[in-house]
Amino acid sequence: AYGIAQAMHREGAELAFTYQNDKLKGRVEEFAAQLGSDIVLQCDVAEDTSIDTMFAELAKVWPKFDGFVHSIGFAPGDQLDGDYVNAVTREGFKIAHDISSYSFVAMAKAC
Repeated sequence: AYGIAQAMHREGAELAFTYQNDKLKGRVEEFAAQLGSDIVLQCDVAEDTSIDTMFAELAKVWPKFDGFVHSIGFAPGDQLDGDYVNAVTREGFKIAHDISSYSFVAMAKAC
């Protein structure tokens, strides 16, 4: 995500950034400031209402926008330990794909 944001900034794009929760907010605000943006919005992609709220907040700043970069990947830590076949559970697999894959579809629907 950082390299993509740098390239977009270099080419003159106006950027907005999202963070999942307060634990990550400060880091994302610093990252955004380095790239000339003060648009930093909370968005937990596991919750459709959070996605909808984020796009509603973004619309207050930008009535329209050209696109978004989805650079989100997550799996529960216990799903990444040891041998893949033995570590992965059905529930862990669902969580990983919900956050890492389906969230793109949810965001595309919401914008």
